[in-house]
Amino acid sequence: YACTGSGPACSGSVTAASGAKMAQKDLAFTPDKLTVKTGDTVTFTNDDAALHTLVIKGKNESGTMKKGDTFQWKAPSSGTYAITCEFHPEMHAEITVS
Repeated sequence: YACTGSGPACSGSVTAASGAKMAQKDLAFTPDKLTVKTGDTVTFTNDDAALHTLVIKGKNESGTMKKGDTFQWKAPSSGTYAITCEFHPEMHAEITVS
């Protein structure tokens, strides 16, 4: 999966094996939908100059992330996990764990 072009942040759904990635770029999550299996690890990277957090199901899991920071989240169980940023509530993503 690759995002190209000069338009707004890419969006779409990606099914990934363990080692899945989600970036925080241009005040958006890329991709904004991801499907993984229970136990898979998702690596989040802050590619923005802005500070971000990873709020998963209402809990700040990452603390404050600066540009270049990464955070790994292990998918705990089946379900749908809503993701936002405390600093930028307009940022939304979703991870489906099967």
